[in-house]
Amino acid sequence: MGKSASLGNPFIDIKARTRRTDPETSRLAGLQATSARTTLRVFLLLWKSGEMTDADLVLRFSQFRWPEAPSSVRRCRKLLVEIGLVESSGERRLTKYRRWSSVWRLSSVGLAFVDRLEVREEDVA
Repeated sequence: MGKSASLGNPFIDIKARTRRTDPETSRLAGLQATSARTTLRVFLLLWKSGEMTDADLVLRFSQFRWPEAPSSVRRCRKLLVEIGLVESSGERRLTKYRRWSSVWRLSSVGLAFVDRLEVREEDVA
């Protein structure tokens, strides 16, 4: 059974499709495309929305009907932290489950990266 995901716009319209009969390299490429798409979406959400917790990011993914598991969203945000595009704001917020959660924002490197991007308003939800 195949898996397909699409944003519906040319800037981040990456489709990942795999079948059980596909070779291993094709399946890995599909996973990488899906992960890259999710990472890009997390980055763009933080850029457009400013500061967000992981729970905020997951909620936005569900509002846009982007089919990603919460752990995938957190993993992609963590990757953005590791490469220096996202950082903790130092603030913490209570989640609906009464747990403290870090608030994330684009770092100075992330903001400089945005300045170099050519993103149209309609490309970002």
